[in-house]
Amino acid sequence: MTFTHYESLHCLECDEHHTFPSGILLYAPAETGAKPSYRDWNWATVLTNRIWCFQCEGPSYTERIPSQREFDLAFKFRSDPDLPRPDNLEDELLDIDDEQFHFLRKHLKGRHQNNICIYCGSGSVRFLQTAMNRVVNFKHPLCGGILQFDHIFSNGYGEKTIRWFSGQGEFIGEQIDHF
Repeated sequence: MTFTHYESLHCLECDEHHTFPSGILLYAPAETGAKPSYRDWNWATVLTNRIWCFQCEGPSYTERIPSQREFDLAFKFRSDPDLPRPDNLEDELLDIDDEQFHFLRKHLKGRHQNNICIYCGSGSVRFLQTAMNRVVNFKHPLCGGILQFDHIFSNGYGEKTIRWFSGQGEFIGEQIDHF
């Protein structure tokens, strides 16, 4: 059984729901040259930004490339667990395991944010900023209503789609697995 996290947007005006694409987004290891496999446990999670993609006509993600400063700050807090974190500091770099952190730090070094949809490749996107589970910088294109951000958590066994990317952010392929 696995834990699954889904995200969606719900328009408070017209009640329309838009689900973010599901699936697992992973960087494949660069060293092996073999076809990547989730079960090899030598991958890292792709960090993402939430967007509205005008090509997909709904919510999606872009690849998030942390700056060197973000990596340095995360390294500082990861190296000294007794160091108190500021109350407003929430970052995936603090929550991933050490191997993934070092993979991301090594492979994303020197890369810049490309601001394209990770699913369709379009650059016609709008970054979504949320506060109190509401999108504050974008209105629902259909009716102009306020969009509410929702999280859905579930446990279960089933088919999962894994989208693989190189350390340079290029889409490599998909893997279907059951867990």
